[in-house]
Amino acid sequence: MNVRDSILLRVRLIYLVFFIASVAVLGRILVLQTVQGPKYRRLVEKKQVKRDKVLASRGNIIARDGQSLLATSLPLFRLVLDPVVIPDTTLEKSLDSLADSLSIFYRQEPPSYYKRLIKEAREGKKKDRYVVINPKFFKYLDRQRMLAWPIFNLGKGKSGVIFEKKETRYNPFQSLAKRTVGSLNENNIGTGLEYSFNDILSGRPGVSVFRKIAGGYWKPVIEESKPIEGQDIVTTLDINIQDVAEASLEKHLQMHQADHGSVVLMDVKSGEILALTNLTRTADGEYVEKLNYAITNVTAPGSTFKLMSYMALFEENAVDLDDTVYAHYGKYYFKDAKMTDSKPEGYGYLTVLDAFAKSSNIATAKLVTKKFGKTPEKFIEYIDKFGLSAKWDFQIKGSLPAKLKKPSDKLWSGISLPWISMGYEVEFSPLQVLTFYNAVANNGTMIKPIIVKQIQSANKVTQTFSTEVIKDQICSEETLEKVRKLLEEVVEHGTATNIKNQYYKIAGKTGTSEKQKKNPNEPDSYYTSFVGYFPAENPKYSCIVTIDNPKGYQQFGSDVAAPVFKEVADKIYAGDIEMHRPLADADETDEDAMPKIGSGKYADIAFLCNQLGISNHVTSPSGTWVRTEGSNKSIKMRAVTQGGSQVPDTRGMHLRDALYVLENAGLKPIVIGKGKVITQSITPGSRAIKGTAIKLQLG
Repeated sequence: MNVRDSILLRVRLIYLVFFIASVAVLGRILVLQTVQGPKYRRLVEKKQVKRDKVLASRGNIIARDGQSLLATSLPLFRLVLDPVVIPDTTLEKSLDSLADSLSIFYRQEPPSYYKRLIKEAREGKKKDRYVVINPKFFKYLDRQRMLAWPIFNLGKGKSGVIFEKKETRYNPFQSLAKRTVGSLNENNIGTGLEYSFNDILSGRPGVSVFRKIAGGYWKPVIEESKPIEGQDIVTTLDINIQDVAEASLEKHLQMHQADHGSVVLMDVKSGEILALTNLTRTADGEYVEKLNYAITNVTAPGSTFKLMSYMALFEENAVDLDDTVYAHYGKYYFKDAKMTDSKPEGYGYLTVLDAFAKSSNIATAKLVTKKFGKTPEKFIEYIDKFGLSAKWDFQIKGSLPAKLKKPSDKLWSGISLPWISMGYEVEFSPLQVLTFYNAVANNGTMIKPIIVKQIQSANKVTQTFSTEVIKDQICSEETLEKVRKLLEEVVEHGTATNIKNQYYKIAGKTGTSEKQKKNPNEPDSYYTSFVGYFPAENPKYSCIVTIDNPKGYQQFGSDVAAPVFKEVADKIYAGDIEMHRPLADADETDEDAMPKIGSGKYADIAFLCNQLGISNHVTSPSGTWVRTEGSNKSIKMRAVTQGGSQVPDTRGMHLRDALYVLENAGLKPIVIGKGKVITQSITPGSRAIKGTAIKLQLG
């Protein structure tokens, strides 16, 4: 083979190789396009296009009045622009002004940046019709101001402006009822009403197709289904009462440097919760809404449980109010376990009424042990009968069941019954205790507390939560009458006389339980409470106050929790006209009745009588200061001894006048009370020894 033939052969071989390679490449391309093409197109589209849900507008949480918003959703906006639709003449004329406005608003880039961004998107090959001007979101008022800017003021068709919206949750009353209102995270996990009613508040999301664009933004291109807005929930919370409860609780928590506390106030007849507040002490000494102790803090209630013990005794006809019990001298042993009373020297003999009012542990435990010592299961059966261990779900998730020890339990001991009788070895949440006391106020009918009364959509009620009865009657009417007397006696003459007032009657019970120590060297700590209702004669509101681990010398329920109850009740009384006692009708007054004129200076009293046309005369005119008394539609005045050796008679005088005459006599007055002098400790007319103290009781 010559050289020429050898070269031709090699060329033909090279062409053949290239031909085979070309066929292979074309075959591979054909396979990719026809066989594997859809697969790879899907992979590309998956990275560039996605179907995603579009969240609905979340419903509002509304206060009792149906108008005040406790939680609502506020819209936030992001500015997107379609520069292609802007008319050429308008863009040329106003782009500089628009760029200036954008630069001033965002404070991130110079005007030239925004001018270049818009022009490049408009004039580029792709004609970008979705330009994210800035990823920053802004408020609705900013959106409204933007609509007045150059170009943007042309309207939807010509301005090219697009406001992408997202929503953020906002509490108009800020920290008020914050823990009760609650919150929700992106995983739909949260607290309070936001979490418990999330399905109703969140509505139903829609679905849209999004395409990924430059900058990593996702542009909605197809709306497959529209979102359905969430519904509103109307709560039973009264914002005014809630505010009062929180303010009073915080004040007293600060006063006692306590760990945490809660207040729950309920409408007796409906079970609607008007206030629910929980405050926890932070590391820096502030108090915030953090945990819902009212429904989750299941703990030993202490002496508030004694009402259940006496109710069981009354149901068994074991005792009556005027029966007596020996409370010993401040300590008593049950099977080698010492029980004490708060009064170190003890109470001695007490009536059943006094034993409860003074909250004697020993008296209560002795009575219960005497009756139920051999049949403790019967005592526990009564507690079940009263509805204390009834299972019911509160509308806010997180409530825990009560813990009631039974004789069949392994941990039951020989001292369990006496200790349970005074509120230990059992555990209840504040809301469970309040529900029981509310039943006493509600003529024996136990009802389930509610905090959401309605669900509504566009102001149209779609669901109503009505009062639900847990137990028709917790005890007999005779027992109910007796326990209500017990509760009234606590405030009238018992451990809570410090909250007694002249305007309305409170019935309730103090509670103080000693907390178990983690180690013996820890100082004593207590869980304090007061629970009751008002006005006692016709109950309208029930309330419980709990304060955990108060510091200082005041560590009892009467000193710590009861004053909070009183402050809240006073504010409610002031604003609830129905609780006020009616004044006597004008036609019922006695026109001939003599006005009440106090003792005092003769010249002043005579002047008043003469001005009012009242007959008056002095039986012994020698004195400047006189005492008065009415007689036959006239006023008699008798001189009061001043100075000298006799003690003046100050009864009926105002304090200022009484002080004047007593000090002139050389005496040292000690004043008790307010108003006029009712009694004085030294008999009038007796010998006055200078420097002697004399007590004046005012009223």
